Amino acid sequence: MENYDFGPNGGLIVALEELYDNIDELDLESLSSDFLIVDCPGQIELFTHSDTFKNIVEHFKKYFTCCIVYLIEAQFVSDPTKFISGCFVALLSMCRFSLPHLNIISKLDQLEISREILEEFCQLSESIKDHIQKKKGEYNQLCLKMYDFIVENNLVSFLELNYDDENTFDTILYSIDEAVQYFDDAEPKDHSYN
Repeated sequence: MENYDFGPNGGLIVALEELYDNIDELDLESLSSDFLIVDCPGQIELFTHSDTFKNIVEHFKKYFTCCIVYLIEAQFVSDPTKFISGCFVALLSMCRFSLPHLNIISKLDQLEISREILEEFCQLSESIKDHIQKKKGEYNQLCLKMYDFIVENNLVSFLELNYDDENTFDTILYSIDEAVQYFDDAEPKDHSYN
């Protein structure tokens, strides 16, 4: 960043461009694990304003079956308008990469929230719309239209990630396997009946 006199976002974009320019140096063929996780910073500019990250994903697709896992932090559940904005970022990544896609509400272990409210958000229930209508804000009508668009087109849903609940990890792993059709490629077991 200092060499180019860039801020954090500019520095990240240059770092991604540098990665892509040298991507053939990554020995992806030698990886033997079932998963390769690429954790990306949350700056939306990295995949909206530049094709570099999309090109990196396209390169990975040569070696792996890929799935986008979009995380939204649990704090978004405390503000319905913020949550709807997060839903649109999820839609943006779905459109940008055209890959199997999962949305996850993360860090639920760090937020005191009732099970009922969490399910309302995960299922995009009508009560979210009610919360938006009750708030006073200049963009409430826009937010309501965005909510209607998401719900009417059944475009976004969320899984839960709670560090204190191992079942949420199992559900996510199973959902990823299902999204990439992992079990369709698995070798059948030999059931010899002699």
